Amino acid sequence: DRVIGWFAKEDISPSTTLLTAPPSAILHGSVNDGDLSTPFDDFAAEADTFTRLVLRVIHHTTFEHTSYTPYLSQFPLDYFCDNPSCWPQEKIDCLLGSTLHSSIKADAADMTAFFDSNRSRLNATATNSVTFARYAWARLLVSTRAIESSAGAHFFCPGIDMTNHAVSSNANA
Repeated sequence: DRVIGWFAKEDISPSTTLLTAPPSAILHGSVNDGDLSTPFDDFAAEADTFTRLVLRVIHHTTFEHTSYTPYLSQFPLDYFCDNPSCWPQEKIDCLLGSTLHSSIKADAADMTAFFDSNRSRLNATATNSVTFARYAWARLLVSTRAIESSAGAHFFCPGIDMTNHAVSSNANA
């Protein structure tokens, strides 16, 4: 088993700065950032920051080696396999009657619907095929590891995603 992360042995004051990162290290889903432009940008312009970040993760890990690739490549490629949203229907149905069942089923349906309805646009933009596995991996990576700012923007900041915090998020952007 591989355990990676930073752990505090005692409470840390909210006013304590543990890590700073230069703006160039942050991968985000904002529109019109020339430094982060990808072939998906025309397609992504109409999307929210979450979806744009998913598309940028796909780009920076599949189609172009950039300064973000080494960081993003640290996440296991089979990461999505263990997420309930990617379980086969029979396994999801084992949760019938639980509060998780409808949530997982809805997330799985949303993920599949987005990919199926945008498959031709994704692959017309890309130099290689964007598979459902790659899309699911990137989407689940963003949903579990990216930070959402108080303004609703989604981004990755190397280091911050390695910290552990209370159930109520207290990592601030």
